[in-house]
Amino acid sequence: MRLSGILLPILFLFGCNPDSKEEIPSSTSLEGRWIMEAAARDGKLTETLKDSYFIFQNPDILINNINRKEISFKYNVLEDNRIEQRGALDLDYNIMKFQNDTLVLRTQIRDYDFQFLLIRDTLDVELRLNSE
Repeated sequence: MRLSGILLPILFLFGCNPDSKEEIPSSTSLEGRWIMEAAARDGKLTETLKDSYFIFQNPDILINNINRKEISFKYNVLEDNRIEQRGALDLDYNIMKFQNDTLVLRTQIRDYDFQFLLIRDTLDVELRLNSE
């Protein structure tokens, strides 16, 4: 069930402690489609990234549509809890939170601070389980 209403913005904006030690994901644990549940620009929720997604393909392909069109990039997961995206738009994403079905990333795009709450696409998980 998805979070909604007033609870989501509170958890999203204040629930990630950047000083806490989160598990460093591997490219295998990130693999699959992640849907943008919420996005904040300079600490304020924004709708401009509605319907955005990230697709991590093993071992090093990242596809996303945060620039309003689907683009493929190379990526690396670094030991300092960062995802390095390289290609048409070079970005570094700080991993603020990573759990099995939740990924919170923070990045800078054109001098704006962005935070993304991504939820693992459950349909994608079901399709993968059925194909094994």
